Amino acid sequence: MLIMLFTALLAVTTTESAVLAAPSTEPVPLAVPATESVPLAASEAESVPLAAPEGESVLVAASGAESVSSAVPAAESALWAAPTAEPLLRFDDTQYDSPGKDDRSAASLNAEWIRLINTGKAPVRLKGWSVEESQGRVYTFGNVVIPANRKITLHTGPGADTATDLYWNSGNYIWNNTGDQATLRDPAGRVHDLCGWGYLNGRTHVPC
Repeated sequence: MLIMLFTALLAVTTTESAVLAAPSTEPVPLAVPATESVPLAASEAESVPLAAPEGESVLVAASGAESVSSAVPAAESALWAAPTAEPLLRFDDTQYDSPGKDDRSAASLNAEWIRLINTGKAPVRLKGWSVEESQGRVYTFGNVVIPANRKITLHTGPGADTATDLYWNSGNYIWNNTGDQATLRDPAGRVHDLCGWGYLNGRTHVPC
């Protein structure tokens, strides 16, 4: 009898131990370090901006489509710009250094000149147009018309204007032999054409 009671108590004790030893079915939260964050997946409607080098902006869509917009530096944009068409009315050439001795005679002054050409199919009325040199001296055209496919020469010195030759009536030389720039402006003062040159020993004439 004692043996049977002992055996029954031993069975109950073993059952309780097995219940106590069973692993818990409740989840155990894991501590996440404060310095870490869990990335969230972006929805298809969201876009994710990316850091880009200075001067460039990049936008990549989360769906996988990519859009890139790059800011082109000013120095490079000129290289990519479409070439501007040559104006129909423009500078043609200049004899910026009067040949021979610079004695300020009428002949010497008038041997210094700059020339315009009209390459268009219609005449151009030059009234209000102007030619300016780099130091600010300006010649303004009067009631002058340059026909289609014709040239007109602006001389530095004194003289009587004709259909092909005009005179600045300056008592001194206008264009610098060491380098200068002529600017052609329309009646509104907008720059229409430029003709520039640097110094070259022995040279007196350049095409524009």
